[in-house]
Amino acid sequence: MNIDDKTFDFAYIMAFRDATMRNAFPRHSDEKDNDFHTRKRRIKNHSKPIVKNYIDAIMKDDNQMVPFTVINRLCDRDNTDQGFTFGNAQKLVNMTAKYMFLSAYGDTEKRELFKNCHCPMDGVMMERLREKCEEYTLKLEKFEIPWSRLKKDDEKSIKEYEKFQYYINQIAKQENIYPIEVDFMFWDE
Repeated sequence: MNIDDKTFDFAYIMAFRDATMRNAFPRHSDEKDNDFHTRKRRIKNHSKPIVKNYIDAIMKDDNQMVPFTVINRLCDRDNTDQGFTFGNAQKLVNMTAKYMFLSAYGDTEKRELFKNCHCPMDGVMMERLREKCEEYTLKLEKFEIPWSRLKKDDEKSIKEYEKFQYYINQIAKQENIYPIEVDFMFWDE
């Protein structure tokens, strides 16, 4: 295993934790501890090659594979039957890209490969975005659905995700940064 693979594995594991922590991926009321962890492990193992293909495409400067396509692919029956939502999938894909972006940050050419990546959507970023839009003279109404409850086949969920990314892009343009960098800009304010 080379350093690129190890870097991806680290990024993926950290992103999976982010995507499935606390209330974002709840345990079923009658679910035993072992069953819960088995369910999470199944999702993690099933999703890993899909996310890896996306990161590999980014690193090869292949803009054919867009985040939305990868997120939808993660929302296949194998995962959604396990309770993995569109919200969990977008967080996994976008956080993996964010961590990989950090590994390339010092290299201007590699950094540019992440220009089309989405900003991870979570409760903190949704609130920060709403607050910050006023500073950028953008009018953003409150989000109606928590990020972890976004569903692939729900039009309202998809519109919420698209709205989030639209406003992230507007701020990124004004700041002359990539959308994925907006997360760093707002983090821990």
